[in-house]
Amino acid sequence: MSEISSLWWPEHLVDEYMPDGKSAPVSWITKHDDGSWRLGIYRDATIDEDSDLEGRTIAVGDVLTFSRCDLTCAFGVFIEPDGTVTPPDIEPVAYTNVNEIGDIETLSETLGDFVEAMLGNGAIAPDGTFFDLAFSTWVDHRFTFTVRDGDPVLEPVEARPAPCTGV
Repeated sequence: MSEISSLWWPEHLVDEYMPDGKSAPVSWITKHDDGSWRLGIYRDATIDEDSDLEGRTIAVGDVLTFSRCDLTCAFGVFIEPDGTVTPPDIEPVAYTNVNEIGDIETLSETLGDFVEAMLGNGAIAPDGTFFDLAFSTWVDHRFTFTVRDGDPVLEPVEARPAPCTGV
């Protein structure tokens, strides 16, 4: 098994087709020539005019949500036509998703769900099929955007319990 690090995306970019993640959430914030701050990606030749990938303007005090993906581990498995996984009992202790590396369409909540999906869509050859899998945990974090010494800063928002609404 190989250990892999965390990657971050702004909430509005977490979708079926996503740009490459960044090692820190603040890396998604850029300053425009007009002095405004943007969250996301600058429009360029690779971004269509109607794309939701283009960044959006943000202001000091805005609360922003980012998704952190902790890639727990990655390793190969061999799946037999009867659903047997080799090596057996290799599933990590804690994760929220598993997918074939490079194919987000295979995203599943558990290794069992992944195997079931591969069997169901005919992805398993009669003599079995090898898959390189990534196991990950996704967690959302909220930050307040501010600027300090001309640089963007994200301050964590403390989680507060929901107010009691009466009975």
